[in-house]
Amino acid sequence: MTQTFIPGKDAALEDSIARFQQKLSDLGFQIEEASWLNPVPNVWSVHIRDKECALCFTNGKGATKKAALASALGEYFERLSTNYFLRTSGWAKPSPTVRSCIIPTKNGSH
Repeated sequence: MTQTFIPGKDAALEDSIARFQQKLSDLGFQIEEASWLNPVPNVWSVHIRDKECALCFTNGKGATKKAALASALGEYFERLSTNYFLRTSGWAKPSPTVRSCIIPTKNGSH
């Protein structure tokens, strides 16, 4: 398999994508690529979301499809780590709708 490296990044895009997808799956998230845009050559964007909670989404952009997907998955982890998905906007109180989507239950699903 061909490895795609971006200068300044620690890992190949393929390795990052596989690692991100596996970790999200291990946490119970079912990420889907909802839409792709390629408005001009070498410009890609992707909208990803959790199948069970479309309110948990991110967008990624890059010069290739792989770069855009890695960007979106990385952003998903950033939002998880900052509790972004639990907020309706800014510093508002947590949204009950999103909270029920991403807080794991006893059986491990969300």
